[in-house]
Amino acid sequence: MNQRIILYLCLLAFGIAAPFLFPAFKLQISIMWILVVLSLTWDVQGGQMGYNTFGNIMFFGLGMYICSSFQIGLFFPLAEWTASGGEKTFVHTPTQFFQGFFIGLILAAIIPAIVAAIIGYGILGLRGHYFAICTLGLGIAAGEFAGGIELVGAGQGMTSPPWPKGIGDTELRSEFFYYICFLLMIFTFLSTIGTIIFFPIYFLYLSSLGLTATAVSPSIVSGLVVAMVRKLFSPSILYFM
Repeated sequence: MNQRIILYLCLLAFGIAAPFLFPAFKLQISIMWILVVLSLTWDVQGGQMGYNTFGNIMFFGLGMYICSSFQIGLFFPLAEWTASGGEKTFVHTPTQFFQGFFIGLILAAIIPAIVAAIIGYGILGLRGHYFAICTLGLGIAAGEFAGGIELVGAGQGMTSPPWPKGIGDTELRSEFFYYICFLLMIFTFLSTIGTIIFFPIYFLYLSSLGLTATAVSPSIVSGLVVAMVRKLFSPSILYFM
């Protein structure tokens, strides 16, 4: 246990110091933290439930569009922004930039989760390569669909708001987004090992819902049996939902 704590502290120290020790690789290390987040969260579906999926990029991209759209749309006409290249016509103040960014970031976590719940209700009955092919098709279809929506830039994409003037330089901008990625990774990691934070994944695994999800991995029938027992013997109405 002590060795593990020392390892975690070393990784924490590395994450804090990395932008200053390796300033030329801040972007690459930021992407690495995001990939750690994706691997930890993919374990819920791919590891615990045994559902191999190739459509996760759909929700990742949806979150990116939602965050940028709200960051822009809260203060400027979104259609005019995407039509004119954004920063050529409109400029965010520091307050607008950060307020829109954090609101968009929160919505980028909530809305894709709702979309995933709706889609999952229809396709989680598939198993094995059938489920994998279905999710792959969803990812490709989502890309084609987004490419035809003029409001978000269609095929040319969307220009995200530039760093506001008067707040440091490009180095400060890269450090800001680096630490956002790093903190997100820490939050996700702590959730998986069962620390006391809001709705940790670790305690979800220990709940009856987590037992149902884990039982799906070897057999969908065993998952259904656990779910039926949970409904029959649980006194809480929440379990019936």
